[in-house]
Amino acid sequence: MRSIVVFIFSFLIFAYFGYHFIDTHTKDIAQTLETDYKEKEQKLADLTRMEELWTYKVHALKPDSLDPDVAEESIRYVLNKGRKDEEVILV
Repeated sequence: MRSIVVFIFSFLIFAYFGYHFIDTHTKDIAQTLETDYKEKEQKLADLTRMEELWTYKVHALKPDSLDPDVAEESIRYVLNKGRKDEEVILV
């Protein structure tokens, strides 16, 4: 009888600590995944904005819809040329 009580008590203690270990570990994993998700979501938003910018630039440099400002900007960037009174702002 005494061995059964010791066994049940030991099992309950083990179950209690095991449950709290797993619960804490699961919360840590969930928090890590949530942080990773937010970082990836921000990176996706940044890449989407970059894609839109590059799509505009490529479309603006096509012969049928040539935008002189974009063409001049690209030429100055590639040739590393500018006027003396200009200031360059890189974004």
